[in-house]
Amino acid sequence: MTELTDDEIKNQLERSQRKRKLALEVAEDNDSPPTSALSRRCRETGIYTLLLGDLDEALNWFGKAADWFEKDWEKTHGKVNEPQVAMWALFTGVLSQKEKLIIEIATKIIKKGIKYQDPKYYVYLDKCLINLLLENDEAALEMAEMLTELGPELPKEVGSYPGFGAACRAILNRDVSEFNVALRDMLNHHDELEEQRAEGLDHIVVCIPATVLLLIARDRGLPIEETEALQSEHVPAELFE
Repeated sequence: MTELTDDEIKNQLERSQRKRKLALEVAEDNDSPPTSALSRRCRETGIYTLLLGDLDEALNWFGKAADWFEKDWEKTHGKVNEPQVAMWALFTGVLSQKEKLIIEIATKIIKKGIKYQDPKYYVYLDKCLINLLLENDEAALEMAEMLTELGPELPKEVGSYPGFGAACRAILNRDVSEFNVALRDMLNHHDELEEQRAEGLDHIVVCIPATVLLLIARDRGLPIEETEALQSEHVPAELFE
């Protein structure tokens, strides 16, 4: 990740906390609270807290972010951005490393379904990730193949990363070599995004998709210590110590 001093990280954390408090104040006075603002600020707080070395507190914030993203998903069900919001609920759930929360979110989404079916890429990604987390391996592999068939450019066009489907397939097949290649593609694209990043974009400071996949791979028993991505500056080592 771009080298940030502790003071710069603390400034970003304080900025995120101010915005989160403001969003919460608005939510308390509004019948339709801006959950998306709260979810993003909790995610930011988790990232910057993690970079400052407080793992337990960071995991707590990721759990709060997942709760808010889940609420946001319920509000967006059947509307534009529903698949992307579902993705962030799943991502932050995995980052929290709270197994019960992860299963609850994945189960709720798969039972209710993704109603807004565009862009297809995010729908396939959600279904792949959900089934991977719930250990429905056959369904997860089918979605992983569908993701890879979309090619490497479409994910970039819709604001995501190439290699996600291949990485999920590699986890299911326990193929460390393919996993390495897929994450390398993701991290190379992350380098391109980082060059354009704006201050305060926590999901650019850290490559969240690659980090999430490494956590899932570890939990599925893949020897991630053999992966190049674990040494990446875009992956917080604190999560894997």
